[in-house]
Amino acid sequence: MDGNQFDIKTRRCVQFCLAKNAPQQNVSEVVNFVVHEMAERSLEKLPKRSAAQNRAQEMNNISNIQTGEIMSKTNARLNLAF
Repeated sequence: MDGNQFDIKTRRCVQFCLAKNAPQQNVSEVVNFVVHEMAERSLEKLPKRSAAQNRAQEMNNISNIQTGEIMSKTNARLNLAF
């Protein structure tokens, strides 16, 4: 961890948990459990719920950009329904 940022491996673990629909409040416990079970180690600093929420927002923003890019490149008529 560098300052308040987690290393890329921790960020990828958080992202994987979120992509697999782990609740944001449980991500820290899931990461800690897997590290402990697989490597018999404990992380010094675990991501908090707010870190998972921030990563989820980043993932949402990227998704929105990708969707906008696809929509702008297509000639098809698109209807958005809510």
